[in-house]
Amino acid sequence: MFNRKRRSDGLGKSVKWKELEELVLPNAKLRFCSEQLQNLNFIFNKRLHQNISIATGSKLTQHFLYDSDSRPKYSVIETDSDYPAAYARIRLHTSSFKTWGDYTNSSGYLRRDKVQARLVELLALVASKDIPNSPLHVDESVLCGIPGKVVDSVTLHDILKIPPHQHIYYGPGGNVPRFPDPRDFRLAIVDEPSGIRLRVDFLSPALSNISLDVRILVAIGIDTWPSSTNFPSRISLGHSDCLLYHHAAQTGMYLVGYGVQSSAWQIRVPAAEYVILNHYGPNSTVKTVLDILFNILEDIDRSRTIGKQQELRDLPKKLGNEEFNKAILAQESEMALLHKWKDLLDGLLPPSGTRGRRFCFAGSKNKQEVAHTQYTLRQLDYIGLLLNKMLDVKQHILQDSITSEANEHENPLEDVIFILVTIMDQARDQYLSSQTNPTIIKNKLKIKSNYNTYTSKLVELMRRDKDLLNFNFEDDLVLVKIILKWMYKAMDQNKRYLAPILRPYLNNIFATSHAISWHIDTVKKRAGNDELAALGSFAELVNSGKITPAQGLIDSVNKNWNWAKSMLNMVEKNTLRVVFVSDRGKVYRHILSLPSYQRKGIQSGSKTLESPIEKNEVRRQKTLPNRSYFNTILKERANEFDADITPQHDSLKNASPLNFILSNRHRRGEHRGEGDIFDALKAMQKLSVKVASNLPQEDRLELSELIQNIQAVKSKKAHAKKWSGTLPQLNHRGRVSPKCETLQKYTPKEESAGIRIRDINEDLKFKLKK
Repeated sequence: MFNRKRRSDGLGKSVKWKELEELVLPNAKLRFCSEQLQNLNFIFNKRLHQNISIATGSKLTQHFLYDSDSRPKYSVIETDSDYPAAYARIRLHTSSFKTWGDYTNSSGYLRRDKVQARLVELLALVASKDIPNSPLHVDESVLCGIPGKVVDSVTLHDILKIPPHQHIYYGPGGNVPRFPDPRDFRLAIVDEPSGIRLRVDFLSPALSNISLDVRILVAIGIDTWPSSTNFPSRISLGHSDCLLYHHAAQTGMYLVGYGVQSSAWQIRVPAAEYVILNHYGPNSTVKTVLDILFNILEDIDRSRTIGKQQELRDLPKKLGNEEFNKAILAQESEMALLHKWKDLLDGLLPPSGTRGRRFCFAGSKNKQEVAHTQYTLRQLDYIGLLLNKMLDVKQHILQDSITSEANEHENPLEDVIFILVTIMDQARDQYLSSQTNPTIIKNKLKIKSNYNTYTSKLVELMRRDKDLLNFNFEDDLVLVKIILKWMYKAMDQNKRYLAPILRPYLNNIFATSHAISWHIDTVKKRAGNDELAALGSFAELVNSGKITPAQGLIDSVNKNWNWAKSMLNMVEKNTLRVVFVSDRGKVYRHILSLPSYQRKGIQSGSKTLESPIEKNEVRRQKTLPNRSYFNTILKERANEFDADITPQHDSLKNASPLNFILSNRHRRGEHRGEGDIFDALKAMQKLSVKVASNLPQEDRLELSELIQNIQAVKSKKAHAKKWSGTLPQLNHRGRVSPKCETLQKYTPKEESAGIRIRDINEDLKFKLKK
């Protein structure tokens, strides 16, 4: 986050810097917070230099947290020939001049330099005062003074859509939390076109050789997507990350005060970039390539006078280290998984000849729609998600007020036509851009013209089709069937111009949807709102006084909510301050803690939490071999290990309920596409020890035994669902002894009160029986 300048190198100074960064800076970062902080330079997890964005708040952004907030009226002019690309201007309406009139020019456009100059004045005023001196004295309904409210841009985008009475944050740690005293620093504030620059020097002789360089950017959040870009509309539906890109395009944009233009604001999409980058794991090939490319862009934009910043990206340690060997073996295991997954999918695909023989729509006596019958229900479900995302992105594109009002009264059929035309354009552009045939390249304009002509005729046929008016397009399955019907119909009835272009595109959609459809359950689970709904109910009950936080926590843990387990884990480690924000000016702080004599060795429950449970030791057993080298397992163990060495401020920030739930929505996988191959193979009962053939012999044997046990349990469950499993079975032991009784299996019920500590073996069996 900071640039440091050393007078000399030495081990002692590195230790001082580390202690300073972990103990002092987390609180120092909160000193100049205005509402929510966002990290706009998120390429690497641990950087020595970061940009901080301060949003202008509810007075100008389109995000309104409280119903009582006034709605300003303004227009965003994105395309202006007088300004460079990727810049926009904000024109305020007359009703907004009362609040922002001092920061506009004569034409009514909001000026970046005036807003930034006012912020510099406020920073100088705040730096000269020593109040508030504690996060406990900050009004958390409008400001940010606690770790739980330091969030990234994606989390902020999602939090602003949640009602305020459902918000829960973690407060600061320590017995008497306080902010650093400004008198211990020497501050220099500089107003630059590239942002506000803060230089912090320490007055303490022990830290006099360290200086901090902080850059603050003013940003205006708008919940729309730029209309000047063709992303993600140019992404083919057959792309493995198409769903990801359309989801990223719904996270809005920011108009950032950056550059020499006085009334122009730079368009940035930090939330979309964060979503894409966190779709892949830190050691994945895609993330490594993206990190390098972003680093190159930073080197290009960085001034030559500034020294090169240090890169602290998490990579394997020194050559020959045990961790490095594990990482190498993990990559080999992942490659074995990918090859096995590819062979499995190729074997499940129907022959290409079968897919090519379809019924003729015109010749069908009953005129049945048979195009979708080539696809499985999982494929149709996945394609339905894609089409819904396309419509959502369409609604999020920046438009003027006249166009937006017209779209509100659009016929639902127009959405279907929009999807069809977009797909047809993608197929055309993909076909023409990938051609190497000289004849086709020479006649590219003619092919494009004929293709567009017949596409227009297809649209006219759809508008005249009276049957389309009777369909319920809100049903995803109906929408997918209609789109596929007309796509295949166009390919069948126009074999000269449309068929050569649509055939490879549709084949690609079929293959991609078949591969990703096996992860559709994981995709839906990751995007689910069950955890958020449970957290919101917990907050509402506490705010209304119907339950105490301790009672609600115990009940939520018994209901197996992950955020509750995480909160209980934080309480076991130390005293936890929980902050509830119900409305503007209404902030409630609660403290959860364990008695000192129960803190050590207790895995759940406490006197404070009203759950007197005996002290039991939980036996920990790995669900996979202790030396497993699969990235799926290594990532879980890395998270557990990092939790023990993370500073308290960062632990509170990451484990804060809203941060915890929304962060788990990111996939962070090791391969392209969706889901996790390791988990998918287990669900399909196709996991074998062949994928671990490169591991040591003892690990291979242990993994083989575990896989056999998993598949044996699942095979029994699958056999019980078969029709043959419902037939009566002969009991041979009954012939020997007529007094024998039918064997019955007793399954104990969950405890009605308290927190039950179950062995991990039981958890594994429970998951396998689901």
